[in-house]
Amino acid sequence: MIRKKVWVISYGQLGLIVAVFAVGVIVALLLVGGNAKPPTTFTTTELIGFALSVVLSGASIVLAIAAIGLGRFSEQAIIQRSDESIRLQNEVFAKTTEALQRIESSTGVTEKRIEDIISGRVGDLSHTIAEIAAKGSGKGEKAREDLEREIKDSILKSLHAEGINAATESRTKIREREREREKERLEEKKKEQKRYQDFHDRVMLCLANKDDFKIHKAPAHGTVTASGEELFDAIFRKDNLKIGALTFRDDADEHVVKLGLTNGLSELRKGVVDLILLAMEKPQSDAVKAVNEAKALVAPEYKERFCFVACGDEPEAFLNAIDISADKIELKL
Repeated sequence: MIRKKVWVISYGQLGLIVAVFAVGVIVALLLVGGNAKPPTTFTTTELIGFALSVVLSGASIVLAIAAIGLGRFSEQAIIQRSDESIRLQNEVFAKTTEALQRIESSTGVTEKRIEDIISGRVGDLSHTIAEIAAKGSGKGEKAREDLEREIKDSILKSLHAEGINAATESRTKIREREREREKERLEEKKKEQKRYQDFHDRVMLCLANKDDFKIHKAPAHGTVTASGEELFDAIFRKDNLKIGALTFRDDADEHVVKLGLTNGLSELRKGVVDLILLAMEKPQSDAVKAVNEAKALVAPEYKERFCFVACGDEPEAFLNAIDISADKIELKL
């Protein structure tokens, strides 16, 4: 995975940028004032206002740079979390493989012990059968020993063949069960993905078909780490208002939900959108917790510009009950 280099700027460099900016503004104003015929004078109030404007301009630059740094830090955190998830999955796979190998080894030892027990009992059985047969036939000790050996070899070969067949069949069944379980997991994952896709499409279609809505950004799937309009699944217009729409899976990771919503609310403050609508079908408790935590960070004047809707099996009924005005979006049911 290619890692992006994180841009770091020190406080000294920030101070130098602000100082250069302030000096440049002052020099420009002095030059302009020097070229004018009447001399430029400042009252105390004007001088204080000018100084405050310079300070505020410098603070704006610092905040802009800090915002860029924070965005890059968030992106790096997401990348690191993804790497950690891959590492944990690899560890689980390695431990599972090791456990299966131990089980197979234990099975081999058990089979060997069973073979030893059977071999001992077969020896006693073949000895008894040979003695009975020798007494009945009247043959000597040599004939009895040969007969005993033949009986023992025959029984052991038969049992060994049956044991190999049984062990092979057992291993085959274990592998088949593992393949079936993996297949079931993949099928379940596909079903969940399809269910979310169907829900996402229904939400987008319902919003697009509202009489007073027009499509500003075509419905697709947004990116939680993106900025601007690319963050949202779709953007709709109502009069002069832009409504950013987001959807998440019910089992979405709470960190992903919180990151996407936090970035969305940041774009709301920037004016990329005027209102935000977040729709989920049947969100789990972790997702609801992430939504509440993100909303708690929003300034009071923006809280009513965000609406979270748990639609259930009928998203159309909920989405059609949404009321939108110039400064708020709410669900009226």
